[in-house]
Amino acid sequence: QKLEGKAYFREQEDDFGLGQQKGSEAGTRKFGAEGTYRLSDQVSLGSQVYRQYNLTGNNMRDFAEAQIGYTDKAFTGKGGLRYANDSLADGSDATSVLGTVGGSWKTLNQRLTLRADHEQALFSKNQNADYPTRTILGADFQVIPSLLLFAQQEFTQADDADTNTTRVGMKATPWSGGTFSTSMANDRKENDERTFANVGLAQKWQLNSFWSVDGGFDRSQTIRKSAGYQFDTKVPSASGGEDYSAVSLGTTYQEKKLLWSNRVEYRDGETQDKWGLITGLTNEQGLFWGWTGKLQVLHTRSTDGARSTDADLRLGLAYRPPVTRWIVLDRLDLIMKD
Repeated sequence: QKLEGKAYFREQEDDFGLGQQKGSEAGTRKFGAEGTYRLSDQVSLGSQVYRQYNLTGNNMRDFAEAQIGYTDKAFTGKGGLRYANDSLADGSDATSVLGTVGGSWKTLNQRLTLRADHEQALFSKNQNADYPTRTILGADFQVIPSLLLFAQQEFTQADDADTNTTRVGMKATPWSGGTFSTSMANDRKENDERTFANVGLAQKWQLNSFWSVDGGFDRSQTIRKSAGYQFDTKVPSASGGEDYSAVSLGTTYQEKKLLWSNRVEYRDGETQDKWGLITGLTNEQGLFWGWTGKLQVLHTRSTDGARSTDADLRLGLAYRPPVTRWIVLDRLDLIMKD
């Protein structure tokens, strides 16, 4: 009742799988353990330790963390120590030793949430790119049940670079099935600065007990950007991605044993235009058998004239009796690339 934990060993080769694995884990080997012990309903101790190998770049990471946390209805707090060391292929090391502290407080009848987190480098160890000295300040205010305002400020300080990110915005549910969000952000990196705005609108309609329709629109627009240099023209700058507009439309048919879902998406970007078509069927045949089929077609066109089309036709079959020592799962993919 008070203690839970796990130990694991995981390895995934670079080109393994049919797209169902996490891309961030491709070409890695990782083993470690993590656990939580509850001292009381409000106080808990947590820790994790792991070693991760990058099998393609020959880098290695050692990570260890211990933390104590407190949670009640209005307040949460945490504090701990974190160690991260990267042994790089060129023989160098990048080490960060951090003291961590943070908390949140709900006030004004649970409408206002104030957040603060700080990770401070200790013993002049602040070289790891993923674990620098970091400060995050944020606030969420529920103006009315259907409208949330939010703001967040983040500062990072490392031996290689400092960053400064500001984000403010709102999330609203103006009517049943509708969601509207907008934000303004400013990213300041070592050699670049970008101010941009995001806006999104999503709507879902339940036509009847079987059919539902949903649609969405997203837009990202750069307002101001400094003329920092770009190391590789094929890679977006560290200050953020390109401007784009995206729309989507989906339909779903669902009854007791059958689900049919469809989606069409189009994205008009600064350097790439993309469209996608996805349709899938899932059917449960009684308690034992089930089958699924899915077709996905994605097309990309770049401003330099390059085009690519990826298609995946997937069929699946499952035999899963409620009480059995054996189950059968089978999947077949036909993948086409152009």
